[in-house]
Amino acid sequence: MLVVDANILIRAVLGVRVRSLIVKYGAVMDLFAPDTAWAEAREHLPRILGKRGVPVEAGVALLNSPKKSFSR
Repeated sequence: MLVVDANILIRAVLGVRVRSLIVKYGAVMDLFAPDTAWAEAREHLPRILGKRGVPVEAGVALLNSPKKSFSR
């Protein structure tokens, strides 16, 4: 099992590499992101996306999409 923190969740939204690793290995191993990690990512992501000029709604939707790959 691999425990994922808020920084990894945010990187999964902002970058391609982390997202692809989650998709690739999420099918063969247990990934665990505690509720606090999801909450922290949701708290900080809108500000980060705004600074980068990325639509916040799209980023938050992407954050929520891999959730099924994570054990809760």
